Amino acid sequence: MTRNWVWLERAFSFGSESETRRFFFAYLVVQCSFLEAATQPYLAPSSTDSFRSPIHFESDSLDYRENDQVITATGNVKVQQSSFTFYSDYAVFNIPEQGLSAWGNVRFTDVKGDEIHSRFISYQAETGKAQLLDAQGSFGSWIFAAEKAERDGQGNYFLQRARLSTCETDLSKYHLYGYKIKVFPGKSLAVQNAIFRVGPVPVLYLPYYYYPLGQRQLSFQFFPGSNQSEGAFVRTIWGYPYSQDSYARVYLDYLSRRGVGTGGEFDYYVGDQMKGSFYGYHIQDNIAQQERWNVRLSHWQKLSSNMIFQTNANRLSDDQFPNDFFREDFNRVVRDMRSNTALTYQKKNNLLRIFAERTDLFDPLSNKFYAQDVSAPRVEFNQRQSSLGFGKIDKILSFSATNRFAGTSFEGQSLSRDYRRESDAQATFLRSFNVIPRNTSFTPKLTIENFWTDMPQQAEGQDPFLQKVTGQGILRQKLSRWSNIDLTYNLTQRLENNTGDDQGIEDHSLSVLSSIRPSNSVSIRLDTAHNLPRNKGDPLVFLEPKNYRPLRGEISFDPERNLEFFFREEYSLYDSLTGSMHPLSTQSELVLGQRTLGQDYYSIATTYKSSTDNQFELRQSVRWNAFKTWKLEGTLRTFLFYTNTNVFSTYKAQFVEEDIFVRKEWRCWDFSFQFRERTGVIDFLFNLELKLDRVNREKTTNTHRESEFYPWRETHSQ
Repeated sequence: MTRNWVWLERAFSFGSESETRRFFFAYLVVQCSFLEAATQPYLAPSSTDSFRSPIHFESDSLDYRENDQVITATGNVKVQQSSFTFYSDYAVFNIPEQGLSAWGNVRFTDVKGDEIHSRFISYQAETGKAQLLDAQGSFGSWIFAAEKAERDGQGNYFLQRARLSTCETDLSKYHLYGYKIKVFPGKSLAVQNAIFRVGPVPVLYLPYYYYPLGQRQLSFQFFPGSNQSEGAFVRTIWGYPYSQDSYARVYLDYLSRRGVGTGGEFDYYVGDQMKGSFYGYHIQDNIAQQERWNVRLSHWQKLSSNMIFQTNANRLSDDQFPNDFFREDFNRVVRDMRSNTALTYQKKNNLLRIFAERTDLFDPLSNKFYAQDVSAPRVEFNQRQSSLGFGKIDKILSFSATNRFAGTSFEGQSLSRDYRRESDAQATFLRSFNVIPRNTSFTPKLTIENFWTDMPQQAEGQDPFLQKVTGQGILRQKLSRWSNIDLTYNLTQRLENNTGDDQGIEDHSLSVLSSIRPSNSVSIRLDTAHNLPRNKGDPLVFLEPKNYRPLRGEISFDPERNLEFFFREEYSLYDSLTGSMHPLSTQSELVLGQRTLGQDYYSIATTYKSSTDNQFELRQSVRWNAFKTWKLEGTLRTFLFYTNTNVFSTYKAQFVEEDIFVRKEWRCWDFSFQFRERTGVIDFLFNLELKLDRVNREKTTNTHRESEFYPWRETHSQ
């Protein structure tokens, strides 16, 4: 049989002390007389002075000492108040002190699912405070064991001589030991004199350790390693999600040969209204004996339904910075940088932009970047294709004005570093005619361009105005619903400075473009152009190879999710030095699997350039999620050298880059190892991370969105 006892808020203070005792005694007698009938608990009236909330008792037997107002419960004791429940073999409840003490198989639970077992518990009903001896329990993903544990009225825990772990239910695999530990459920834990142990072996000591327990948790990644360029090093990444759509990283690196590097990154997204990223890194390089740094900024913001503001900037101390300190970048060596900022207003067919832009090139002699092209501010107006209002003729209009500080002239020559004003206006008129049969169309175009500057230079002569007229005719033959051929005639005539041999003709050509797309998974394109006579006395010879521009072709084929193929080639029909035909460049790639979704894949790619006619590059990449706890990734770049222009007659292979990444999940840990080798540099990196930290970090970061600013992250996420 089980006794049920219920006290409601302030149940014993409705009269004098003697009245209270008499009522309580009578209540016990009534309850005991109806045990076999299992009557409903009695609900005492509320008053003004006692317990905060109801307390429910259940036990096999119960004894009440009226003089001391003490209840002793024995056997399957259950005590419940508000959201907390105690279980034990033996319990004593002191009514005047509103306290509970329990022994034997003590178990404490709350509505959050946290549970604690202990040898002894002392609990204050009024404040909710508790004290436990030899306690073991859990909160969230953590388990713990402590010689002594105290709980305050707010639900926080204070542990003495305690062990903590995230290894499911086993403290022997890995644990964090602390003499004093403060736990604030759902918020954080703090440890004084923290010792990290793997099994019984201490591996790390920290005088103070802090760990967040809320939904927004601080993550920490630790990468020790060594290479020839930096010596022994330790790289660390501290990450914190400020909100569901924003994430911050702090980089703190110690490189024994180069020095201490510091940096940060902040990525943010505000629905479909705003997004951006800021990155910065700085180091006083002991080897180069100079400050080296990189700043990157991207921001996009929708100011209204018709107005957008965006800016992109990338500034580097030198061209080798990514190769030394930002190796995730696809571009290991940077020769040019582009920065711009723009305010764009668009309504219907009209677009207005106010922007500034700058292009920097690297000068290897001074080891610095210099401004190659700078315009600020620049105003542009464009009106997309729309009806002119008569004759079924369409128009395209544009106008721009700018202050230019560096760049090239209208004729393509480099400008001096003098400030000058420029403007240009362009009007295009076109009409499309259907030619019999109906799948043939002809579109003539006439474009008039006007340029002005207040400081003409060099080949521009002394005339501040320059006018060009371009005539174009496009004949399109639609062979079927999935293929067509475009034949385009183009003539660009300069109306000033046209007394030279070229007669002011800047372009005179006939080009052909063929597009074939039999399905959504197959696409084929071919194009080339024939240069028509420009200079006086040039003959018109259609079959002369030297008059043809390079033939370009590409094919992409992705019939299913796990297969992609791409091939592109640019082929020279005439080499001015040798008079022969040969490929200028070739690119190809085959992908098996889904590399952008974190799944298994293998890719093989080739690159050839005629400037290095005795070699081609072979790239291979692979990701394999072996079993459930292993992940392998690798990249191998190789130069293959051949003789007699025969790619199958290779005589040497030179490995230019190797990258191997291995990650192993072991109980509550993630082990990762990375080996990277490229010309002159060998890297070894090792990382040991709690699995819980990695899972939390992956929940709060989004490599797909970050790839908009850092394209390599989606395909190289680790």
